[in-house]
Order: sequence, then structure tokens, then C-alpha cells
Amino acid sequence: MNPDGTLGSCAACHGRHRFSAAQARTPDTFGKCHLGPDHPQLEIYNESKHGIIYRAKVREMNLDSRTWVVGKDYTAAPTCATCHMSATPDQESTHDVGERISYTLRPPISEKQNLVRLANGNEEDVPVSRPTPKVGDDFLGSQVKEVITWEQRRKSMKDVCLACHASRTVDSHYQQFDELVDLYNDKFAKPISAAMKELYDNVDSRVEGRRAQERRQ
Repeated sequence: MNPDGTLGSCAACHGRHRFSAAQARTPDTFGKCHLGPDHPQLEIYNESKHGIIYRAKVREMNLDSRTWVVGKDYTAAPTCATCHMSATPDQESTHDVGERISYTLRPPISEKQNLVRLANGNEEDVPVSRPTPKVGDDFLGSQVKEVITWEQRRKSMKDVCLACHASRTVDSHYQQFDELVDLYNDKFAKPISAAMKELYDNVDSRVEGRRAQERRQ
């Protein structure tokens, strides 16, 4: 579902002429939207070890497979679809591309996030710093149908990694990732956010003071 409430189009990833699953599985398809200075995911992937191996071993990717299960139908490298959408030996495929993401790195201060699914079909990411509603609660104009914690989301993503990597490698990656995010938050994000809040508060107080003066006049 798009932010304005309209439903997305399958043709965004599957070309209209052939409705190709292979096309949707390539990183280039995701690059239509996920590139550029504000969200350079495609550039990051292309320059990563996974991206480099994918380009070198694309003929071994079995992109036309009916099932395309990582660790079974292919092992050369993952694409964006592998990690965010595709099946593993223990996990079915999904079209909810954010289901396996345990962090939100978009806000100034990055946080882990729980996923709340509603009875009306909508869903909401709730940062761990905010209270997470429970199943059956009224939330955002509907009723909570399911709650997927950030731990469950991470476990689903780890399941993808474990199709090709040892658990020690996967755990080490996430340890480094968590430590990097914590370091950035503590050294940059939190101090800068506090400074920005102080500036905005000063501006708001000045504006309110000016309005009060105008009312007195």
C-alpha cells in the first residue's frame, strides 16, 4: 500500500510483457527506486562483496527457478529479493519487503522496531522506544491482528544468511552492526538531535513572544 492509500502495482517489479519473476529478482529492479544520495541501497549493494560476486556469477543464480530457494536453488550470491522477499528452506517467500527488517535507520536516531499488523490490512512500524500495542488492541483506527517483534524480524533475516553462512559469521555481522549503530547514535545522532531541539525550542519561544506582543498592541 502506498502512503496515499492506493495499492501498489505488480508491474513495478514484474515487467508487463512477460511478468518475469527472474526480472523481479535482479538487483537492478530494486534500483529503480532505491538509489541516489538519500537512499543509496543499490550503490551499496553493487560495491559490496555480495554485489561483486553476483555480477561475476550471475549465470549460476538460477533466476528462472520456479521456487528459487536460497541454499537450494542457488548459492552464488544473494540479491535484494533474496534477503527481503524470497524463500529459504525454512521460510516462505513474502511480498512484504520490510517484514525482515529489525531496524529503522531513517530517523535521526536509529531504533529497532516492532511490526504491528492491523485488521484493515494496514501495518505500522513501532520503534521500541514507544509502547507497542497488543493483539486485539485498538490502534490507528483498526484492531491489532498480529505483532512481530524486532527479535522475530531479525531471526527471519538471519535465517536467510544461514542458508549460506555459518552461525558464527552471521552473529558476528549483527554484533558489528549493532555496535556501529549504537556508536553513531551516541556520538552523533543524539547530541545533534538535542542541539536541534534546543534551536527549534528557541525559535518557537521567540515566535510565541512576538505574537503575544502583537496581541498586546
